[in-house]
Amino acid sequence: TGNDQRWPPLPPREQQTAALACLGYTNHQIADILVISVNTVRSHMRGVLDKYQVASKADLRLVLVDWDFVTWLATHTPSLSLPTPED
Repeated sequence: TGNDQRWPPLPPREQQTAALACLGYTNHQIADILVISVNTVRSHMRGVLDKYQVASKADLRLVLVDWDFVTWLATHTPSLSLPTPED
């Protein structure tokens, strides 16, 4: 599908940011997990949202609803320690 084709060209940090956002993590949590600034998280999210042509993280979650991001992150970023997302 088109969504499958858009994922590989994303830079690794955009992939990580998108995966964490789809798992429900906040920008602040994503920044802490990836050890980057909140502004960098926002920049990565803007890039992802633009590439997927959606307006929000909620829209991105709907587009990627069938993806198993827990397994993807464990495979592609095994050193990450994931706290429980905030509600």
